[in-house]
This record gives sequence, C-alpha cells and structure tokens, in this order.
Amino acid sequence: MFPALHGSGMTYKDLHHDRKLNTLKMRSVAKEFKIILDKADNVPTAGPHVTVLSRRMRMCLADEGGKKTFISNVHTVTASFSNQKPKAWFFPAKRGLYSPRNHENEFIVRCDSNSPKLSLVFELCILFRVTSSAGPSEIGEVSCGWGMLDISKLKSGTFEIPLWGGSPFQSGIAIDPSQVDTDEPNLRTKSPFRKRSRNPNLVLRIDVINRTLLSHQIKLLPDNILASYTTCSLLAIYRTILYDQIILPHLHHHGESHDLIVDPISAPELVGFLDILDNGDLLEAFKSIWSRMEKKLPASARKAITKDTKEAFKRAILKLWPLIHSADLFNDRGDEAVHRRFEYIRKFIAADIEDTFNSNQYHF
Repeated sequence: MFPALHGSGMTYKDLHHDRKLNTLKMRSVAKEFKIILDKADNVPTAGPHVTVLSRRMRMCLADEGGKKTFISNVHTVTASFSNQKPKAWFFPAKRGLYSPRNHENEFIVRCDSNSPKLSLVFELCILFRVTSSAGPSEIGEVSCGWGMLDISKLKSGTFEIPLWGGSPFQSGIAIDPSQVDTDEPNLRTKSPFRKRSRNPNLVLRIDVINRTLLSHQIKLLPDNILASYTTCSLLAIYRTILYDQIILPHLHHHGESHDLIVDPISAPELVGFLDILDNGDLLEAFKSIWSRMEKKLPASARKAITKDTKEAFKRAILKLWPLIHSADLFNDRGDEAVHRRFEYIRKFIAADIEDTFNSNQYHF
C-alpha cells in the first residue's frame, strides 16, 4: 500500500496530487476487472496422521516475459470443504467471523502493464499438523498445486484453470499422475456440454466492475493490486490519509510537489493499518469495528471520503492497537493456536461493543 518511488527518488509512481480538485488524483490503469472464485476440484487430500488446520488460496500478478517477475501484492483467500467432497475446495460468499458479511470470494484486479505475457498466478496451500507417537506434533504449510490465467487479452466469462505441481512457471508437472487426462487443454471456458475433467482445476468467473461509488474509490488504489471487493473502500480511505501525510506537507502555493523524499511514517494509525492488512482475522475485526463507527457518520461522510471519514477511520485503527501489539495473540504457537486466536479476537470485539453501548447509554 505504500507508494513506490520513481527512479529519481523525487516523486511517486502511483500517488499524485490532483491540481484541479486539490486532492488525491484518481488513476486509470490498463486492466481493471473483478474475479469471483467458485471452487477447486480434484485437489489431492492429506495423508494419514495429517490434520488440515486451514485451506488457503494465494494469488498475485506475474509478468512471464524476461525475468518472470511478480508485480503485485499477494492476496490470500480462505477456502472451505465438505466431508462429502474431500477433494473439492469451495470459496463461498460467506458471513465473516466477526462482521455481518464478508464476500471473500470476490476481489478486484488492477494492473497497469501492457505486457503480452501478463498472468494471474494461483496457489493452493494447506496449513497442517502432523501427529507422531515418537514426539511432539509439527505444524507447517505446503502447496497443493498452482495454476496460471493469461490476462493479456482476457474477456468476461467463467473459466477452468488446470492446477499443476512443482512451482509457478514450471509447467507440465502433474499433481497426481493417476488423474491426468492427456487430451486436456491448458485453459478453457467452462461449458455444460462436455465431459467432466478428472484433472485438478480451479473454477472462477471474470466480470466487469460496475459504475458505482466503489468504482471511483478503486481508482485511488495502487496501479498493480489485488484486493478483496469489500476491502477496497477501506484501502481508498487509507490511501487518502497517506496522501495527507506525505504529499500535502510538501506542496507549495503553486500546487506543485516539492522535495518528496519520504520521511519515515510516524503516524501510528498508518503503520497500524499495514499490520492489520497482514492478518486476515484482524482485518475482519477491523471491518466489524468500522461498520459500527461508519453508521454514526453523517451522510456526506458515508458517501465520500471527508475529514470526518478520515478521523473516524484513524480512531477505528487505534481501537485495534492493543490487538496489533498483543504478545498473547502473536506468540501462541500451540496446536490449538488458531482456535485460541479466534476466541481472543472475538472477546476483544465483544468488549468493544459493550464499552460503546455503556458510553452511549446515558447520553441525551
């Protein structure tokens, strides 16, 4: 989320001052679309004595030309599964852990590259625990396969993406050789009239971003980014606050940027929000707190990013400050750490709701 500097070190690549509107400039990019994850089929299951603690899909933008570099952040989505279909991973538009809604399976892609070798890379991972009678259990993470979607000339529609073993850019390595269909194409549009594939694959849908208030806020985000659809408005507010912190103080009366070498960010809310973004459960907790605070803002602050919006947003971040720096939350590495972490955050939010209610109960 922090803006990259140009080679000169004097200006930013994707954080600019709009001289006409005197605010953060909206930026259009070469590609901008929405992805809705559906499911992954035929994913190999864990072996004996292995307990799967969680399933995750990681994805990012990659340029396969030249050095084959990754050019965006890594976006993570949690998957669910059913005992009736152990080889299928699902990405439902589920309720959040701490917030009323969490359309985690929907996310936006912004990319300002016109490379003919531009792709989205997907990787399926499991967090697991191995139990052994010889000693203590071991917790680790392993990849269950990866896939790649060419987005250089992408159109809307539903797609099936083959999943492979090995590492990204290393094609042709089957996850499970016994399941391979030799006549299987590398990428296809999903159709109800062909036979069902036995190969591991990921099903997703590409869609356009509707012209709403959110579509304008998305243009405030970095040029190359993957972000949850429900998080975009939060990121836009953060970028506006970041602009206030590192751009506005360096503008002189002609509206030109001056001496933009960045000092270290000292505002705790700016640093704190980056820590929140790095932890999915803290981000959900923040959404819960922000949704309650946002309802109390005037209509003008809910429809646009105003001074009231930014001040309330900073207060919401600072409400999570004890969690961000909690030793109990980040130093727990036991077998039940995931469950204890969930309960710790849930109780913190419940206490915050109660404190808010009590503080407002006798105000007339």
